[in-house]
Amino acid sequence: MKKTNSATTGQRGSFPLFNSEQSAGADLLQGIVDHFPDPVFVKDRNHRCLFANKAFEDFFGRSAEEITGQACCALYPKDQADLSRQSDELMFSTESPVENIEQVVDARGRVIRIVAHKSIYRDGRGHPFLITVLRNVTEATREQDYERQVNKVLKELALGGSRENILGMILEIAEEQFKGVTASILLVDHKEQRLRLKIASKLPEYFTAVVDGTPIRDGMGSCGTAAFRKERVVAENLQTHPYWQRVKDITLRANLHACWSEPIIMSQGNVAGTFALYYDRVKVPGPEEIKLMETMAQLAAITVEHHKVQEEKALLRKMMANIIDSMPSVLIGVDAGGGVTQWNKEAEKLTGVPPQHALGKKVGEIYPYFQPEVLQEINQALLCREIKPNLKNNRSIDGNTLYEDITVYPLSSNGIEGAVIRIDNVTERVQLEEVIIQADRMMSIGVLAGGIAHDFNNILVAILGNLSLAAQYLERETKAFELVQKAEDASFRAKGLANQLLTFAKGGEPVRRIMSLETLIKESVQFMLAGSKLRSHYSFPEKFWPVNVDPDQISQVVQNLVVNAKQAMADGGVIDIGCANLARGAPDFPPLLEADRCIAVTIRDYGAGIPDEINAQIFDPYFSTKQTGSGLGLAVCYSVIKRHGGYITTRKVDGDGAAFVFYLPVVNVEHKANALPAPEKVARGGDGTVLIMDDDLAVCALLSSMLQHLGYECLTTHDGAEVLKAYDAAIATAPVRLVIMDLTVPAGMGGKEAVQKLHANHPDARVVVTSGYSNDPVLARYKDHGFCGTLPKPFQLKDLASVLQDVLEK
Repeated sequence: MKKTNSATTGQRGSFPLFNSEQSAGADLLQGIVDHFPDPVFVKDRNHRCLFANKAFEDFFGRSAEEITGQACCALYPKDQADLSRQSDELMFSTESPVENIEQVVDARGRVIRIVAHKSIYRDGRGHPFLITVLRNVTEATREQDYERQVNKVLKELALGGSRENILGMILEIAEEQFKGVTASILLVDHKEQRLRLKIASKLPEYFTAVVDGTPIRDGMGSCGTAAFRKERVVAENLQTHPYWQRVKDITLRANLHACWSEPIIMSQGNVAGTFALYYDRVKVPGPEEIKLMETMAQLAAITVEHHKVQEEKALLRKMMANIIDSMPSVLIGVDAGGGVTQWNKEAEKLTGVPPQHALGKKVGEIYPYFQPEVLQEINQALLCREIKPNLKNNRSIDGNTLYEDITVYPLSSNGIEGAVIRIDNVTERVQLEEVIIQADRMMSIGVLAGGIAHDFNNILVAILGNLSLAAQYLERETKAFELVQKAEDASFRAKGLANQLLTFAKGGEPVRRIMSLETLIKESVQFMLAGSKLRSHYSFPEKFWPVNVDPDQISQVVQNLVVNAKQAMADGGVIDIGCANLARGAPDFPPLLEADRCIAVTIRDYGAGIPDEINAQIFDPYFSTKQTGSGLGLAVCYSVIKRHGGYITTRKVDGDGAAFVFYLPVVNVEHKANALPAPEKVARGGDGTVLIMDDDLAVCALLSSMLQHLGYECLTTHDGAEVLKAYDAAIATAPVRLVIMDLTVPAGMGGKEAVQKLHANHPDARVVVTSGYSNDPVLARYKDHGFCGTLPKPFQLKDLASVLQDVLEK
């Protein structure tokens, strides 16, 4: 259809450069221009649009009729319209063709970057017209800008920019690409398994407060779900999407209607965070947005991983430097000529020479402690490039010998020639080896002591048992009875010595009984001070509270503390022994004690005292300030008191001397120590059969005599296998009322194993355990092992009678 001039008709109009005689050419030209893919329009000298082609209409979303005769400034954003008009005025003045990059607003309201090709044409009457051809270069320019910005990020990364700054740049790039979008990056807190907002964004604070700390699991918004699934999550409408229902009111308030989240995945496949785009309208992502999200997430992953690697490298360098400087070894690096290249803090500490003064000096000059033969070995290692391990270097400091182990490690790689010299102070190790040798020796002695004590107790059984049996046939007023009593007293002292040997040899659980410690303390102190220049002074409360203790072990504690006091006062003097009852809340009550009541026993000497610098070590095994001391005495005290649930310490004293205090928990008030004195005569009246198992024939004979005296019949066996057979045979004719088993049988079945096998066939069998190892843990917890009573060796007739009465009456 033939077009007419739009200036007069209001339609698209004819091409204005032709007159009416040339209308056929104008129609042809207009048809051709309408098929141009690029927008074309013509302006007159007053900047009015005279012609626009079809591409122009499609691009701007306006018909030619709407724009013809109108000023073209409406095509441009407000900030660009004046600049475009000035450019066109310049064109009309110079009439030189130009090509400008400008911005216009397209049909969808987007700001589009274009290249405008402009030229002036005059018609036959000399009227100027401005012909403009527009080419949309938004995509190409955007790609270039995009590439420039990405390169800018990578350059900043290479230059060491901070993680936060680079991730912030990524957010800016994303927000510049599309109108109405806000970008956000959340990073994974691996400890809490949550996403944290560590990069500032343009999202409202009340909204970021909600998303900060998003759990990484399915259904927790777009980001929490994307991080959990490791895949993109698109929520095109936040008001209806199920993942956002919990906070949809907040998203509405923030004018956020769509959210797309891309996981930031590291090279190893683990998720570092999420990159998200929020839109101010409901929207499904197009290919451009998807590409942007993928690229930005990859950039963020590169950034996070790069900084993680850099942090790990820095941490590694710092760690290596700290390791080298914090090592107890002296580390000296030297070059091929023996000049110092590295000097750690231990070397500085040992020599007093700082690194800056040591570097470059000959190692033999700067570290003058090498023995000549050691220095020769170091030079040989440098020359031959071979490792020299375990070089021994000894030197004297303040009269003490210092032992050093030296190892030389040659270096010959990456252009480095030299060696690292490691010097270890092994004085403690050498001393520890000596202590171990001493400990092995003590262990051997302990095993020997235990064996002697066990055999000694078996001998004492015969002596003490026969004495107690003999006393049953004597009148108290006779001289013979008095002599038997004295022999019994001596035997009891021998029993105490044997038990001390056992405690030294094995330690073990306390074999407890309720008692007052007053008599035990006095006897232990007097025993240790016999024949010395020392006297003792006692202070006891009127009623000393009873305790549940192993008397032999507590006696050893008292004796060890008295020995310590004796050694502190070699010229004689007085040892004060003070005892007190304490309840929780009292000023001297130990806070570490669990019980609410305790007794306190203080043993004080007036010797040289304990220096403050060693006070914390005095209970350590093998610690001693005496040339002849073993270092075990106070360690045994500490161990025994601790096993009794007590506490031992030192106490500051006025004047000279030292004071040791140990605390022991008291028993319940219902218990009374030593309430029932042992009867002078042991009543007879027993009946039934008692089966004895002991490998010592003398003990078997004594037990038989005692039991027969008490009225029982006896069967004797010598190991566990025999007792099992004897029990089966005996019950075929008459019940066995009781079995007394020795705990330990050399090269045979002892009581611990035998009682289990006996109870397997005869669960009602009553078994009492006896042992020369009177502090064996089995005796302390005999019920746990299947026994119903215990009879420690050596024992008297009254001890046996008491056990029989207790067991058989239950």
